[in-house]
Amino acid sequence: IWAFLSQVLNDDQSQQAAVARVISFFSSQGREAPSPNTAAYSKARSRLPEGLLVTQAQNCARELEAMTLPDWRWKNKNVKLVDGSTLSMPDTPENQSLYPQPRTQKKGVGFPLARIVTVASHATGAMLDLAIGPWSGKGTGEHALLRKILHVFKPGDIALGDCYYASFFLIAMLLDMGVDAVFPIHGARHRDFRRGKRLGKKDHLVQWRKPAKPTWMDKEKYDEFPDYITVREVAVNNTRNGFKSQSRVVVTTFLKPKEVSKKDLALLYDYRWCVELDLRSIKDVMHMGILRGKTPEMVHKEIWAH
Repeated sequence: IWAFLSQVLNDDQSQQAAVARVISFFSSQGREAPSPNTAAYSKARSRLPEGLLVTQAQNCARELEAMTLPDWRWKNKNVKLVDGSTLSMPDTPENQSLYPQPRTQKKGVGFPLARIVTVASHATGAMLDLAIGPWSGKGTGEHALLRKILHVFKPGDIALGDCYYASFFLIAMLLDMGVDAVFPIHGARHRDFRRGKRLGKKDHLVQWRKPAKPTWMDKEKYDEFPDYITVREVAVNNTRNGFKSQSRVVVTTFLKPKEVSKKDLALLYDYRWCVELDLRSIKDVMHMGILRGKTPEMVHKEIWAH
């Protein structure tokens, strides 16, 4: 495990360098150094259970969040950031079978592509959990992957993401879990501030009607959802130093403006950008954008090690 983690933390991510670091450590402790042959390390890494890395990563993230100071939270609530990304990996038959290359690439000259959806702690930047799937196909969209890790959210948490997640079913699921949501409204959804219950200028409560049953949901589950949910749509202005002020409409489950004002929502939504920086830190600084695993099993382990 130590050697594996040293691989993802260093610019030189070769197995030779990982084994060399182990040899250096043994020598510094006055112990007999192992062989520089990488075969033993390669076999040991392949035997390493993926579940062990998953558990360690999740435990680490939870412990970090538990140690956060109250001032690091938003109104004493944990803000959890949702976002998706894609990762490239070596072009091997094993990887291609599970993670096909994009159709825009010619067969034989492309690279397998995986999609990940992560939930990160805003306070620490640590990834609380993630789901992995092919970049396209049935059940591989960001919503489908997010549904696999909704257990990360606890009552009282805040889910914060981009407009892709502003859907009736996801918000209804979060409400049922006691989780608040803040998402910019999707461009395809019509909004009219002349309707609903007015709370202020470009600030109102509206009822979203349950859409038709999606193909991925069975009728029993569909019938469990309410026919309507009440949400708040509000126009906020986001200002960042060096950038032009931008206005957008966010949809939220914070229904009382006296408790959560428009200014509060504007500040809260600004935090969403942090997940982009958190993912960039892992993908770019630790070179996770292009993985090295020759099989899906090693790819999964590599992602969790990062």
